[in-house]
Amino acid sequence: VIATKQPVRGEVPFEGAFGRRIYEYIFVPVLGRHGEVEAVAGTTRDVTERKQAEEALHDASRRKDEFLAMLSHELRNPLAPIQNSLFILDRVDPLGQQARNAREVICRQVTHLTNLVDDLLDVTRIAQGKIELQRENVDLAALVRRTAEDYRTLAQRRGLEFLVTVDDETLVVEGDETRLAQAIGNLLGNAVKFTPAGGQITVTARHCAERALVHVTDNGIGIGPELLPIIFDPFTQSTQGLARTEGGLGLGLALVKTVIQLHGGRVEAMSSLGAGAEFSIELPMAQTTGYATPEFAASENEENTRSCRVLVVDDNVDSADSLAAIVEMLGHTVEVCYDGRSALSLAETTQLDVVLCDIGLPDIDGYEVAKTLRRKTPEKTRLVAISGYAQPEDVQKALDSGFHAHFAKPVDMLRIAQLFADDGFLDG
Repeated sequence: VIATKQPVRGEVPFEGAFGRRIYEYIFVPVLGRHGEVEAVAGTTRDVTERKQAEEALHDASRRKDEFLAMLSHELRNPLAPIQNSLFILDRVDPLGQQARNAREVICRQVTHLTNLVDDLLDVTRIAQGKIELQRENVDLAALVRRTAEDYRTLAQRRGLEFLVTVDDETLVVEGDETRLAQAIGNLLGNAVKFTPAGGQITVTARHCAERALVHVTDNGIGIGPELLPIIFDPFTQSTQGLARTEGGLGLGLALVKTVIQLHGGRVEAMSSLGAGAEFSIELPMAQTTGYATPEFAASENEENTRSCRVLVVDDNVDSADSLAAIVEMLGHTVEVCYDGRSALSLAETTQLDVVLCDIGLPDIDGYEVAKTLRRKTPEKTRLVAISGYAQPEDVQKALDSGFHAHFAKPVDMLRIAQLFADDGFLDG
């Protein structure tokens, strides 16, 4: 400052009694009457927290960009085989093996896309603290067996040995059966995904003191030491390169951790590169010995025995027309409208049994359609929301608006068939 008569400013790290800190400094010359430097005035301040916040923001921005690139890749990937399969279906015998293969590809890829969207919604609920458990006493041993069987075929198709060892005794825990199956399924899915052909996956469930223990072990590629401490953080993935052969959004293990913690348990990972991985779940045992046996509402004759007059309302023409075609295939009479006001106008002149209505309509939304229909149509008319808005608050809003049921897009068509076969639902 004395030599140049110019101010200087900068940052300097400092090791002191409070550890490593970062200080910002500025020094300026104080000039005398003749332009000489009479003194130097300066100040320093601790900017450690600010620098850490800036670094965190920079890291968050980088991770956001990486995630958006990854999301684009993962959403586009299933679209390619779907488009290829549609091209095939247009050019082959619809009853031939090529057509059957193409339809199977479309089914698998649509399921994959649906799972990606579900994971995104679940991680949003985690961030907002909105995951709610439907608690009941659950036989964890039976649950592990069922979930393992769901993945056995996939493991065998990939040339993996799949071993399941479950205590004969009942392992009763209090929890949400669907969420627990999701957590265990995510661990099994990762084991299958990251274990090369010829490898082995072992699933065990046992009782220890007052805890139920589930272990999923594989001898696959393992987890690097830099990832192991953060493996349960959202969007954490090993480096896969541009190919991203195994795909995924890096949300599965974050969901596992949250679900298990909500059940009062814990999950841990042990691994090293090239030596496989072991994930262990520990859950408190329930205080009671009874457990709920799943009940399946299956009719002896699943075929529809009652013809209904149905209105499909959706501004997406392809979605509306394809759903109407499926409802007609089920033996019902169908009308289609592509906006809310047309639906209300048709309902004034047509006796309807069921209305399948989208929420995001271009003129008036589906909630308003439902409220108006409840006032103007017979009480026995059943209103069903079919929408991409599928957060818990969206479902509740639909029910509050007058809908009798809510299905998230894409809808499993078997659920639509079951809805029309349910006389209890149709009769109110």
